[in-house]
Parts: sequence; C-alpha cells; structure tokens
Amino acid sequence: APGVPDIYQGTELYDLSLVDPDNRRKIDFAARQRAMEDGETIAASLPHWRDGRVKAKLTAAALKARIRAPDLFTKGRYIPLEVTGAKVDHVVAFARTDNEGHVAVTIAPRLALQLLGEGAEIPMLEAAEWGDTAVRLPSHLAGARFEDILASREVGSGASFKLADILSELPVALLLAD
Repeated sequence: APGVPDIYQGTELYDLSLVDPDNRRKIDFAARQRAMEDGETIAASLPHWRDGRVKAKLTAAALKARIRAPDLFTKGRYIPLEVTGAKVDHVVAFARTDNEGHVAVTIAPRLALQLLGEGAEIPMLEAAEWGDTAVRLPSHLAGARFEDILASREVGSGASFKLADILSELPVALLLAD
C-alpha cells in the first residue's frame, strides 16, 4: 500500500506530536485497553472519533487481516483500481493480490475536507453524497466474494462497488476475499 504507517507504542490513539523518540511520553495503557474493550464497533465509535478509539480499532482490524493473509499484505501485487462517477477525484482505491488467491481492496476518500465543508461533526460523507461514484474491479477479480473487515459485513461480489453502499457505515473500507 502507498505510505507506511508510523506507530510507536503509545500512539495507538491520536498523538499530535512530531514523530521523534524524544517526544514519547508515559503511556496510559488502561485508556488503550478500555478503548479496545468497550464493546463498540468501529462504526459505533465514529461519532467520538476525536478520542482515538476509531484509530485504535481500525488499526487492530487491519492487523488481524494481515495475520489472516500475511503474504497478501507484505508481498502482494499492487493493482490501482478505476474509479468512475461524479466524485472520481475524491477517491483512492487499489487492490492487492497474492499467489494463494487472497484479495484486499482498499477504498478511501481523497481531499475529503473539500467535500465535507467546515463544521462537519463526523469526518464522513453521507452515503447519498457519493452519488454514482463507483470502484471498478478488473475482470479477474469481479467474481470474488468480499467481506468488509472494518464494518464486519459481507459486501458480496460483482464488477464494481458503489461508494454509497461501501462507505455507508465508515469513511474507509478494507475488503477481503479468500
């Protein structure tokens, strides 16, 4: 995937300091444990996104997916995906495939602040605002059955994903197929 996350121990929640070992502070492990054990889904935590629980839960879900298919995430082939529709300039979408038949599709907004405007309470567009925007899969991936591991739901198969459906619960999606 483009970019490399930089997570030090203790920055599982938001940490608005420069990435530098000298900026480390005492870690509140109890707060991090509470964030992960509060019983809320990622989507249920979204209204409280400023407290960092969403980041911690999203990171944990992605790491679980990496355990499920390690070669997919470490050695998988990168495939940029075609985006169509009115908001084509506001979407990043790509797939990764491995030799064992695993597929991961990542879909995320791009330049989202331009779409949200000032004063948005939650950093997520309403589903209807995506309109006809969709992500197309290459023909060799079109029949795969996908699970959105962040929203814990099946999203089925097909030749494309409408963002109004895929991004209806969360502002990002990580879809896996075996």
